[in-house]
Amino acid sequence: MEKPERKTIYSTFDKKTNLFYKLVACENDWNALEISGIQMHSYKHGIRKTIRKMVSILKPKGVVLDCCCGLGYLAILTAKRKSVVKVYSFEKDPNVIFLAKKNPFSKELFENKKIILKNEDVFEAIKKFKDGMFDCIFHDPPSIKIA
Repeated sequence: MEKPERKTIYSTFDKKTNLFYKLVACENDWNALEISGIQMHSYKHGIRKTIRKMVSILKPKGVVLDCCCGLGYLAILTAKRKSVVKVYSFEKDPNVIFLAKKNPFSKELFENKKIILKNEDVFEAIKKFKDGMFDCIFHDPPSIKIA
C-alpha cells in the first residue's frame, strides 16, 4: 500500500549544511519535518498520538529538559502540564527553528512562558546547568540517519 502524497507547506535549502528542509502536512495529524527526504519522526500511530502517550506515561514535573526540540511538540505538551514549572528545549539547527516558526502547530513553542528554547547543541549547553537541576529529561532524537 502506497503512502499518500503529503503537501509541502514550506521548504528551504541551506548551503551551509547542504541540507533540504521541508515542513509537510500529515493527514489528520500534526505537520512533520523532513530533512533531505528523511522524515524526522516516523511514528506508527502518528506524531500527535505518540507524543501525547509519551508525556502521559512519563508524567513530567518540575524542571524538564527536552534535548531535541525539532518542531517543539514534546516541549509544548510537557509545558501544558500543571506539574511542570519550566521546559528547557534545545535545537542545534537554526533551520529547524525557522521551520517551527512557519508551523502553526508549533506556535506555543514561542509563546508559552514555561518554555525556554535554546538554539544550541544540548551536549555543550548542558554543562552550564547545575547537577540535579532537571526533574525529567526527554531525549527523543530525530532519525539516526541524520542525527
